[in-house]
Amino acid sequence: MIGREYAVLAGMVLYAAVVLLRRSTGRKTENPVLFLILFLYFTALVTITFFPLVYSRTGAPAYGYTSSLQLTPFKTISGMLRYLSNQSLVLQVVGNILLTIPYGILLPVMIKRKSPVIIIPLLLALPVVIETMQWVIGALLGTLYRTTDIDDVILNFAGGLIGYGIYLLTSLIWQSLSRRKNKISAKRS
Repeated sequence: MIGREYAVLAGMVLYAAVVLLRRSTGRKTENPVLFLILFLYFTALVTITFFPLVYSRTGAPAYGYTSSLQLTPFKTISGMLRYLSNQSLVLQVVGNILLTIPYGILLPVMIKRKSPVIIIPLLLALPVVIETMQWVIGALLGTLYRTTDIDDVILNFAGGLIGYGIYLLTSLIWQSLSRRKNKISAKRS
């Protein structure tokens, strides 16, 4: 089994490599603090969604781990509503939504074109990539210990949209406060 500590180590190495690569090509990071926050978020996201990696040295599925490919929208969510406890529901549904709210906030901050035509497909792309990679990694390791589930894509996308909504609302408030400040400054001069 490859534990979560390797994900953190890999994230630190990857961050250093990206920073060095950007410097060597002359590309300056406009806001290094936001870049670091985004990178730490992605390291945490990868750690939560992919680790621990369970593999079999023999190529046979690792004992006790099974997988499924669930492509019927809302099937897992409706099953949870019917059969699982409130704790499981909160962990799965709310957890999947909360997981991508930071992405919805940070993505428009980090890219220049903030149009919904650009942002919304990128918000959908992340959960699709996560679910696809969970299936691919499991297949390559000889065990599919994660469930690839369209409901996770839906919930992660909803979280991204909520984050993007928070970003838009915060931007509107910030612009309103800036205009008010400029009007007050103009009246004083």
